[in-house]
Amino acid sequence: MRLLSLLCLALAAVSSARADDTPLARATAWLTGNFSNLAQFSSDKGYRHVDLHAVPIFADRTDGPWLYVEQSLADAPTVPYRQRVHQLVARADGALEVRIYTLANPVAFTAAWQDAARLAKLTHTDLVFQEGCTVILREQPDGSFRGATEGAGCANDLNGAAYATSDLIVTKDQITTWERGYNAAQAQVWGPMGGGYIFKRVE
Repeated sequence: MRLLSLLCLALAAVSSARADDTPLARATAWLTGNFSNLAQFSSDKGYRHVDLHAVPIFADRTDGPWLYVEQSLADAPTVPYRQRVHQLVARADGALEVRIYTLANPVAFTAAWQDAARLAKLTHTDLVFQEGCTVILREQPDGSFRGATEGAGCANDLNGAAYATSDLIVTKDQITTWERGYNAAQAQVWGPMGGGYIFKRVE
């Protein structure tokens, strides 16, 4: 009986390890944490100094994982310029979808990445799905994940834009995001010209 129990525990451990080693689990783990582009900012003042924080939410849901993501200028941490929720979904073709949601009342959750009690009050009804803004990630031979939005369906009106695009590269210790806006003539009207923001893990 003892041998059978040990065998069951071993099989459970193997099953858990396999579950934790799926592309979905790895991408989620790599996207979670605290990040900064300080190294990039120090060498290229064409980029602002930005902090990025991502923490898990909705742990009881089975249609995730879900992350609360907040970005702010390093010198204005209590005034984030971007608050989003990301839902990660594994597709049958092996790709991952990062579905983007904004918050109906973002001010209520400002800096909530460091306050579990406040994040616990966040519900699915607080979210607004961003149609056309989903990022499709695919695992690369080197183990990284790379992807982007598809088409011109992510509506955006910043600086006269008609739509926005988002490119994403994810590794164990670094996230690169390159977001740009384009007008109806497909001319870029906002976002970096030469490449994305490079966020290195700090915790």
